Amino acid sequence: MTGSPTAATALVPPDRTSPADPTSPAATDGAPAHVVHPVPDGLTVRGTVLIVPGRGERAAVYTRLAARLAADAYRAVVVDADTSSVASLTTLVGELIGIGPAPLVAVGSDTGGIAVHDLAAQGTPGLAGAVLAGLPVPRPAPAPATGSLGWHDELDARTACPVHRERLDGDPRLTRGALLREPVEAWTARRPLVPTLVLHGGSDVISPLPALVEHLRGAVDRAVVVENGRHDVLNDLHHRSVAARLVQFLESLRRDPLARPVLSEVTP
Repeated sequence: MTGSPTAATALVPPDRTSPADPTSPAATDGAPAHVVHPVPDGLTVRGTVLIVPGRGERAAVYTRLAARLAADAYRAVVVDADTSSVASLTTLVGELIGIGPAPLVAVGSDTGGIAVHDLAAQGTPGLAGAVLAGLPVPRPAPAPATGSLGWHDELDARTACPVHRERLDGDPRLTRGALLREPVEAWTARRPLVPTLVLHGGSDVISPLPALVEHLRGAVDRAVVVENGRHDVLNDLHHRSVAARLVQFLESLRRDPLARPVLSEVTP
């Protein structure tokens, strides 16, 4: 698959779904707006992946990842908002479970990862697994130095991938400065009640790896570190390797946990 966002969009044309009627009594807990990337014709759907963006982001940021997942026969549903309550995501999970197929796995990036962490820790019905990417450590207020940082500083903090940088730079709906200046409210790391994959960039300056490891101590057993990876670890320079690891995780949820590994190595 190519690294071009245009090619990814052509492969899997997304369907936009509107949020609940805001005049409805249940509107505050209604499912958020989202974009669906269906599996290409001829493939049997293997599961559903819910992607929750982080600060400043909208659904378009994850077009490349969603297309990759759809090409591997996983229907991708991307929330089209940079802030989603756990209640609204719980509603959306319930709706997606009703449509099928299982397993349903939630993937969250940045503050979206905190929301997915909460879904996993509360034992959300129907949720089979969680992926927490670029989790931010709590930061009640931005550091004073961030006031002098500009858009290109944020791009550098986000990614080294030229294709992703171009997408971010040309996205009219992306909120520039949000990643550097919006605070991260205090949150407590709890042990997830479903299988969970943690992905984090080894060179993340927004949420430095040592600080995150300390914050997650006792809540998760391990994390996958992307060498030289920056904050947007799902879309960074090594996005193919990260997506492959994500698909491996998805496939593991479809198998009997007591079964032997599908792939093994022998020494000639």
